[in-house]
Amino acid sequence: MTLLDLGQYFAGWQYAMNQPAWSGLSEANRQLLVDSISDNLVTMTTAFEQSVDEALAEAGDHGVTIHEPGEDLQASLDSFVAEQVAPMAAEVAGRLNVEGAEDLIARFNAVYEKWEGLLADVDRSDTAALQKVFKDEIYGKVDVASYGVN
Repeated sequence: MTLLDLGQYFAGWQYAMNQPAWSGLSEANRQLLVDSISDNLVTMTTAFEQSVDEALAEAGDHGVTIHEPGEDLQASLDSFVAEQVAPMAAEVAGRLNVEGAEDLIARFNAVYEKWEGLLADVDRSDTAALQKVFKDEIYGKVDVASYGVN
């Protein structure tokens, strides 16, 4: 198996609730849910990363050889990202009649860079530190009295 970091997978919301169900909760229960989501996202991600590390550690016991990517493979991926991602996004936006796709991509990239900075000095195995960043930057800013109730 060749290891090649393809970046993050962005699949959308891990947690969602329809407006009537959310509005039917007390503010205290909404806050409890928001706090739990914040902590759980970090816990789930950390557990997933640990399971990957464990699988890689025992791969040799199952006859699997681990290889680091060669410079040519990494260069090919880097070139693809630099040259093909934006045109593909524009093509998909055109097919789906999405207006402002370039602005959306620019905002996404800006937020991604912001988070790279926020997490640069955070130990990825320190769930409490990661949970604090999530709470400080996202979930602690949610006003459960007004968010999603209109």
